[in-house]
Amino acid sequence: METKADFSAQLLGAASALSGGSIPVAFVRGDREAKGEFAPLLRQYLPSATDGLYDAFNFGSLSAVLLDTGTGEADSGEPTPFSAYLAREDKWIRSLKEADFSGRYKLVFRHIPQGASFSRYPWNESFAQMGFGAVISSHSHTAKRLESDEISVFTLGGKQLADIWLTMITLKGGKIALSVTNTIGRTVFSDEATRTQE
Repeated sequence: METKADFSAQLLGAASALSGGSIPVAFVRGDREAKGEFAPLLRQYLPSATDGLYDAFNFGSLSAVLLDTGTGEADSGEPTPFSAYLAREDKWIRSLKEADFSGRYKLVFRHIPQGASFSRYPWNESFAQMGFGAVISSHSHTAKRLESDEISVFTLGGKQLADIWLTMITLKGGKIALSVTNTIGRTVFSDEATRTQE
């Protein structure tokens, strides 16, 4: 995100192409969008009900939380450019209640999976306690289920920048099913969240 032109082409342009301007689009910031001269201005163009690029919404039968994990700098105890920001996000997450989410299907979207960085924030556990069915991340450029006893956690992303993977999440019959397809149309991963809604 070096320039406003980058933002317009890479984010707004992609959202418009995918949605045709008629389907709602939600944005989860990755570590690449957290860097560059234009990165600090993203919040001006992508407003939310919070003070950052994290938010929550109910849309029909879906309740979703969009988290912002920053740049993925290791949490060594030393302050990072995102330390204060993540502390505010953590406070916001702790203020959420299960009653805030009316959807039958509850999903969390985050770029960097828990444990890869900022591990002192047990956000997955917070959402498990609120009855969420799955946490979806990318960042690690692989597609797999991560170990978690409390909530289904997936990392779903292409192997390299030139190999874009499409993830289809199907919410039906109380189940959350995921299917990942690569650029040549081959299914490279499929699974289902273990926690489903009655």
